[in-house]
Amino acid sequence: MSAVTTDRPLASGPENEIELGQLVSARLAAESARLKEEFGGPNPDRIRFCVLDDLLPEAIFLSAFGQLPRLSDMVRRADMRERKFVSANLDKLEGPIVDIVLALADPRIAKIVAGIIGKKRLEVDPSLYNGGITVMLPGDFMCPHLDNSHDQARKRRRDVVLLYYFSPFWLPEYQGSLELWRLDGKTSQSSIEYKPNRLVILETTDHSWHSIQSILGPMPRASVTSYFYGPESERSPVRLTRFTSWPGDPLRGMLFRQNCSVAVSKGLPAQGERESADPAGTVQKLRARPNRKTMISKRRPCGPPRAPVECANAM
Repeated sequence: MSAVTTDRPLASGPENEIELGQLVSARLAAESARLKEEFGGPNPDRIRFCVLDDLLPEAIFLSAFGQLPRLSDMVRRADMRERKFVSANLDKLEGPIVDIVLALADPRIAKIVAGIIGKKRLEVDPSLYNGGITVMLPGDFMCPHLDNSHDQARKRRRDVVLLYYFSPFWLPEYQGSLELWRLDGKTSQSSIEYKPNRLVILETTDHSWHSIQSILGPMPRASVTSYFYGPESERSPVRLTRFTSWPGDPLRGMLFRQNCSVAVSKGLPAQGERESADPAGTVQKLRARPNRKTMISKRRPCGPPRAPVECANAM
């Protein structure tokens, strides 16, 4: 893992504090031409994405990992669709992990990302709806799915998601890669390896099926998620989070289809699709705290101790 360098001395003291939103903005701006080319123009045959490695100085993301919330303070999701812990009570967290969440919900970054993906404008979500921190343990996974299409008020459509990975010392054999699927939902497009200090910018469309490999490593897979939205004037139909099974997993696919059939007949929620509302502190609450800047120091911290009817198409 290589640290990001800055043009300021890495010495202690308030005069050398660097605000993470500014730092991330500078990194994205410096790489914007490459990221824009990697992301590419509109293409109905593929999910567009780009990757920026070594996003933050090593001291910051190591400290952030050490400040992960206790699992008892997070919300556990565990069923045939997914197994993971999601952020809860972000307003109780302190230090670099909060700074990272705030930085990735910064309007300055939304403006740069808009240029990278070819949009005139992107908006942040002050409520952090479905955003924040996710922790996955050995054996956890996420089946192929489409993200919820809108914000909590269902007025703005999600255009892109930022995924920041910050579990240090992660090895390829631990798996946990982000898998992208082609439009048929059955053929793999590509796999984005989970690497410490990596930022992934991924478009969210009606066809951006993605999944997370089952975790095999001995340590938690930690990430921060932040969604950017199109303006409210860009109206589009609402879609709930939609899951399907992996190819070659007929039993899970059968259970999805069976559950959806019951849901259709009884008007109940289905396992293949759900509304998602993670409890999370709002950006306003987090930003209201004093001393919201993170200091970069020479001292290295300690290391890490589908609608129900559509769901019938599940593989």
